[in-house]
Amino acid sequence: MSLLMPSRKQVTAVVAFLIIARMAGFVVLGDSRAGSLYSHCFEVGANLLAITCAIVACTRSRGVYRIFWLLFSSSFALQLVADAGWAYCTYFNITVPEAALFPSLFYRLYAVPMAISLFLSEDVRTSKLETFLDGCIAIGLVGLCMYQVQMAETQAHDPNIGRLITAGTVVNGLLLLAAIARFAFSTPGRLHSLFGRLAAYLTVYCFVAFSTSYVDAYLPHMGDAYDLIWMVTYLTAAGLAIRWSPSDPEDKLARPRISKRAALLCFNIAMATMVLGSAILGVKAVEAARMVGLIAVGLVLFSYAIRCALMQDAQERYVAALKEGNTRYECVSLATNDVLWDRNFADESITWNNNVYSLFGYQLSEAQRHRDWWIKNVHPEDRDRVLSSVQAVLDSEKTSWSGDYRFRKADGSYAFVFDRSYVIRDASGKPLRMIGSIQDLSVRKQAELEIERARRAAEAAAEAKSDFLSNMSHEIRTPLNGIMGMLELTRQTKLSPEQAELLIIAGESAEALLTVVNDVLDFSKIEAGRAELEQTEFDLSDTVAEAARMLLVRAHQKKLDLKYQLATDVPQRIVGDPARLKQVLANLLGNAVKFTEKGQILLLVETETSNPDEVVLRFSVADTGIGIPPAKQKTIFQAFAQADSSVTRKFGGTGLGLAISANIVALMKGRICVESEVGKGSTFFFTAKFAVSSSANAVAPPDFQLNRRGLRALIVDPSSQAFLRDNLTSWGFEVVVVPAAAEALYLLDHDSQGFNLLLCDNNLPEMDGFAMVGKIKQSATPLPATVLMLTSENYRGAVAHCHQLGIAAHLIKPFKRSELLSAVQRILPGYDTQNTHDVKHNEVKSPATVESGTARPLNVLLAEDNLVNQMVAVRILQKMGHHVEVVENGQQALDKVKSQHIDLILMDGHMPEMDGLAATRAIREWESLQGTHVPIIAMTAMAMEGDQEACLMAGMDAFIPKPITITGLRDTIQQVMDASAQVLL
Repeated sequence: MSLLMPSRKQVTAVVAFLIIARMAGFVVLGDSRAGSLYSHCFEVGANLLAITCAIVACTRSRGVYRIFWLLFSSSFALQLVADAGWAYCTYFNITVPEAALFPSLFYRLYAVPMAISLFLSEDVRTSKLETFLDGCIAIGLVGLCMYQVQMAETQAHDPNIGRLITAGTVVNGLLLLAAIARFAFSTPGRLHSLFGRLAAYLTVYCFVAFSTSYVDAYLPHMGDAYDLIWMVTYLTAAGLAIRWSPSDPEDKLARPRISKRAALLCFNIAMATMVLGSAILGVKAVEAARMVGLIAVGLVLFSYAIRCALMQDAQERYVAALKEGNTRYECVSLATNDVLWDRNFADESITWNNNVYSLFGYQLSEAQRHRDWWIKNVHPEDRDRVLSSVQAVLDSEKTSWSGDYRFRKADGSYAFVFDRSYVIRDASGKPLRMIGSIQDLSVRKQAELEIERARRAAEAAAEAKSDFLSNMSHEIRTPLNGIMGMLELTRQTKLSPEQAELLIIAGESAEALLTVVNDVLDFSKIEAGRAELEQTEFDLSDTVAEAARMLLVRAHQKKLDLKYQLATDVPQRIVGDPARLKQVLANLLGNAVKFTEKGQILLLVETETSNPDEVVLRFSVADTGIGIPPAKQKTIFQAFAQADSSVTRKFGGTGLGLAISANIVALMKGRICVESEVGKGSTFFFTAKFAVSSSANAVAPPDFQLNRRGLRALIVDPSSQAFLRDNLTSWGFEVVVVPAAAEALYLLDHDSQGFNLLLCDNNLPEMDGFAMVGKIKQSATPLPATVLMLTSENYRGAVAHCHQLGIAAHLIKPFKRSELLSAVQRILPGYDTQNTHDVKHNEVKSPATVESGTARPLNVLLAEDNLVNQMVAVRILQKMGHHVEVVENGQQALDKVKSQHIDLILMDGHMPEMDGLAATRAIREWESLQGTHVPIIAMTAMAMEGDQEACLMAGMDAFIPKPITITGLRDTIQQVMDASAQVLL
């Protein structure tokens, strides 16, 4: 317990100790000079304790509470003067004359601060000057009475000593009654508790004063001993002050126990009583003080007259302020053009302002003051809702309500209005008034309806645009499928060099047209805000390699060095959308190849920021191309923008690629930018955020690493050294890297330990890889197991050359990490087929193996209405060794399934009579009764967002968009048939 807030037991212990100590001193010292001095010193000490406790309570308080404790402490300061005076006179044996005012008068003046504290109020609206004059009246009356009492007490030989006792206690009694009344009629709260403390103290003080006066008058032999009781008043005051806690929660506001009119009446009666009492005491009680009493009465009446004048002035100012407030209220209502209303719950009346006419057309005489008039004009469909919401607010403790409804105007039409109000409650929370405003929302509602109609029209236009794009995509892809399919089939026939060249040019033109179609569809999806990212786990290195390999042929045709590199701290497996990432990378690499005539293109992947859960990667594509002027660098990411108007003519393109890439990067929570210098090249940067997979740092299988310990590898590659070295080192190899063939030949001849693996690039300075391997075979040095990375555009010739030289495996740059691992496992001694089973399917297939089909011929049903596409698909399927039967619509396909055995169905989407989706659903419904399942592949020009999902939901097993390729169709058929075989097993 803090010393500033002692417990009741501590306070009681201190009081008891002081009383016992003083009683013991009186008993021991008796009525001697030392005993009297001892008693007076204890009184002074107790007084100082009371003053200290009051000051401590003052420091813990604020505002009116601090003023109360200041007045309380000043009252004891006046008594301290009297105590110190009596102690001084006693110590120096000074006799005090009977008529002397000092020090006895200071005991009587204690009541002045007490009387002033009764006029304290928490109401900030109370006039400070008015309160000051009230205090002056109290001071004058109390001082007058104290003076008259003092004069009466000097009449030592007055035979009627009882009158002296009555006169001495009259002011104390009046002050006590005033304090009790102030406590009883004040509003509950912290100030209420202070008035209770004041009444308690004055009760103790009046009892002590009356009892000591009685003992002095009738039991004089006990007077000196009984005076010890005066210390109780100081100790009571100290206890009341030290237990004051301003942080105590205030009581809930309640109604005042007396009305303002009754309080004013009581105050005036009290003033009149005190004036008459002063007059009687001044005229009748003491003849010597008659003139003083009359003067005091005059001063009181004069002060009271001034107070009345001030009250009248305050009332006039209040009326003026009220008029000004009403004027402001009218101006606000005119400015807002709102209907203002005031509802009185006492009589359920409502007062309206003049805007009820301007908004609704009602005259003030028509706008009835009763609540029923308003209820009657609320639209019947809105009435119950509005009334229930208002009642809910009134039943709760809320102070505000708002709602919208329709209100009937004078002409019978209805206006949309917004109504809001404030609830005024009394101290107990009961609603007294409700004041609000009604705003006409008819214009706003009309605008909202217009906006809604415009929104629906925009949605219809967007739907029409989507339908148009879908139809156009289908109409373009359908003939394009025939063109590209026929070109691919023709290139596999015996052709002259000139014919082959012409077919290649035609194929490139068809691919360019397909790119334009895909860009437009992608941009339309992004523009409509319907593009979404998948969240799947994937190998970052493989995805980057696949994106780079898409541009490999074009880069090699232009004799460009295309390579990629991943920093060592980049996680191997991440979670995101690999297809979209590959799309952005392919777009940037495609632009780099398109605008670069010589030199190299480097794709670099680095870690920008990372934590255990996610990583932000930084991708950069640097080229040595034509560069971009600074003025055009900000516009190239806008749709249909090119750095130069002549670019489209020279290089082709829609100008949508970078715009699409920028939107995809934004979906990946990244940013894209470019740095470029005309004539020196460009570097495109973009960042993307991915989640880190739990297997992000996965490496080669543990048994593979264990088996490779102690093996040595020689890398002869000037461009992919870091990639090869990092991977082989992580797999347990000891790696040696050299940049050219001469250094490799020297190491193979002179290195005593020898090498188990040789990784050699074909494009080496001075001597290519084939020449180096041939020279090794001619020498006495044994040829290690070899992996040759081919970078030539003549793939068929390179593969044949590898077989002639006895090279164990070959890869096409850029290759995947998994492909390198598969090749190394395959050629090293002790190769385990089980370890490489999962990575074989990732190995790049040479063009010589493209036409290999499935394990067995299939009976394929082709549902296609376009004759050219029928020819393309039939030729491709027949080259794969399958038997094909053609139907032109979905109904015919359904009939064929019901009548004969079919192994596989290739289903177009748009067909007459019954489209592919309806036909698939009908086939699946029939199969559910038969217990069979025929694999169905959607081979359609439907390539808009959601088309693939619609096909799969209809019951199809796979989806391949037109135009199709031989490789894509073969792989899809293989996957579907393998999955179907697993289901049958």
